Amino acid sequence: MRLTVSHAFFSYDKTGEPLLSDISFDLQSGEKLAIMGQNGAGKTTLLRCLCGFLKWDKGTATIDGTDISSQSSEKLFKVLSYVPQKRVLPPDISVYDMILMGRAGNIGVFSLPGKADREAADKVIDRMGLGAIAGKSCMTLSGGQYQMVLIARAIVNDPKVMILDEPEANLDYQNQLLVLETIDRLSKDGITCIFNTHFPGNAVRWADKALLIAMDGSYVYDDIKNVITEENMRRFYGVDAVIGTIKGPAGEYTDIIPIQRSKS
Repeated sequence: MRLTVSHAFFSYDKTGEPLLSDISFDLQSGEKLAIMGQNGAGKTTLLRCLCGFLKWDKGTATIDGTDISSQSSEKLFKVLSYVPQKRVLPPDISVYDMILMGRAGNIGVFSLPGKADREAADKVIDRMGLGAIAGKSCMTLSGGQYQMVLIARAIVNDPKVMILDEPEANLDYQNQLLVLETIDRLSKDGITCIFNTHFPGNAVRWADKALLIAMDGSYVYDDIKNVITEENMRRFYGVDAVIGTIKGPAGEYTDIIPIQRSKS
């Protein structure tokens, strides 16, 4: 699988300056891309363009050479899945039925889920270790549990690409690790994972590549170690930060500490 974005532009105000300007990047199967930048820089907008919810003003996004904008939603979401931010209370339906909803594109308008749909749901519940809560109402779950259910729903069709909008937002440390470890495991299964985040420390540990967007529409894209630098923290976030290595029981880890708002 190859996902390629080429010279893509997007603006909500079609007569003004573009929010996203001349974006280009290329990902292979199993790679993890972290998208970062200040609030309002266009991170979620970029994800929505990749999902086809918004149309590029110029440029293309392709999966294996096929333009995303040329595909129907039904066809596109068999190869690409989307995990939104958890902004509202979950519905009062079971975990099993929530995951089964991910098969909706395979079920006719007047049809019920079939054997293949239920087998797919059973398989992903086992894969994600959700058997113990499969019969529970989504309303009873913790934030981390519900985020895992949304990821399970997103992969029930065995997508090639998974796009996640701030997957670790509003989660405690343990649940952040649960979600990030899951993304890492899915990438090892060959799923290309794209997520935006407000935690550069999480990005530098868990992502392979990074796309850092500035408020003026400019950006930098490269391997994670070349993007997460003290200079780029100053340029893109307006903060002076220290990036260093911490020794732990299982090895060495890179972390980022913001020190102060930049005076330059």
